[in-house]
Amino acid sequence: MQKDAQWVRSIKKGFQNENLPTYLMILAVLIAMAWANSPWKASYHQLWQIVIPFQLLNLQAQETLHHWVNDGLMAVFFFLIGLEMKREILAGELSSFKKARLPIFCAVGGMLVPALIFYLFNKGLDTQQAWAIPMATDIAFALAILKALKNRIPAALIVLLTAMAVIDDLGGILVIALYFTKALDWSALFSGLFFIGVIVVFNRLKIRKPWLYLLLGVLGVWLGFLHSGVHATIVGILIAMATPLQSDIDDQTYLHRLTQLSNRFEKTCTTRAGHLITSTEQIEIVEEIREISIAAESPLQRLEHNVAPFVNYFVLPLFALSNAGVEIKIDSLAGIVSPLGAGIGLGLILGKFIGVAGTAFLVVALKWAELPRQVNRLHLIGIGLLAGIGFTMSIFITELSLADLQQKSTAKLTILIALVISALLGYWTLRQSRPVPG
Repeated sequence: MQKDAQWVRSIKKGFQNENLPTYLMILAVLIAMAWANSPWKASYHQLWQIVIPFQLLNLQAQETLHHWVNDGLMAVFFFLIGLEMKREILAGELSSFKKARLPIFCAVGGMLVPALIFYLFNKGLDTQQAWAIPMATDIAFALAILKALKNRIPAALIVLLTAMAVIDDLGGILVIALYFTKALDWSALFSGLFFIGVIVVFNRLKIRKPWLYLLLGVLGVWLGFLHSGVHATIVGILIAMATPLQSDIDDQTYLHRLTQLSNRFEKTCTTRAGHLITSTEQIEIVEEIREISIAAESPLQRLEHNVAPFVNYFVLPLFALSNAGVEIKIDSLAGIVSPLGAGIGLGLILGKFIGVAGTAFLVVALKWAELPRQVNRLHLIGIGLLAGIGFTMSIFITELSLADLQQKSTAKLTILIALVISALLGYWTLRQSRPVPG
């Protein structure tokens, strides 16, 4: 019995590891690569081409499993991104221009320079439309490396990278919305927009039921946008932006009620030591504390807390498994030095470094922004290199912008190579920094 309890505790401890989602994604990539290059590679491709029908009321769709992962489940990923984005803009590191200046400049530079490098290599070619592939940074991989060096990394650097990644994601979302939107079905679009309006009205009426926003988002907004021509992932962002950040009670009221309940609970305690709460009054007090604690948390925070594990432990690993299965052939390896491969590889490794670190040095020298406390030039070089890790969004945009299977394989293989090179260079650079005083 004791061994069973230890086993359960070990599992719980493993899930509390902040880097576990990154490890799962790495494992998914390795499995996909091994499977796609094994004698059973046909089964890998056949799995993702299985057609899964969907019908609700008069809406019907028949899409492959790969499509449902990329356009269905990834909408949940973008929903989480939207929640994080709104929180950072309204109450986080992007809530004031003074705090936001440096990450904004770094993110914009980190998007424009890679896109320009790609365009210079692919101008006039049929791959020109894939210019957005090297624009993105995968925050999960980059943060995992920073946290592995936590004794040498100031907390402000993690905050800077996170804020920069939020703006980076916003840029990617705008590209998807503007560049990859097909011909619009206006009736379906207005149907989705109507439910967005309902969510906004509920927000104004101070209705704070997370399940209601999720229900309206899925059955109303997502289904409406499904046939509209607007890419489905944009739905996640729209629903997130309409989700309330305000809680039912303010901090002073919460603190006052918590103090009252704590004092009441203390009076019910006996001098006898014990581990169980058996008094009816004590149970009532604990229940009241639970209720006001729920009221103190906004729908946005509750949804973010509940959705994050689903995205981190299921959606992103499944996305990696379904998209990273690149069959390595002579053509794929030769493609790395083609205009497509060179544009992506140099865009991620060199373009991101110049765009992020170079922009940071420039704006600090011009006194347009200030370095956060304890962050130095070596740290900026390090995150400039780590910004070349563009896995999730880069592969996602690859799927949207390239139709040719060989080109897709070349792009994905180059993204994976850039990921390894950027991660190693970034880790080695930041490893040279001095330990941060405690």
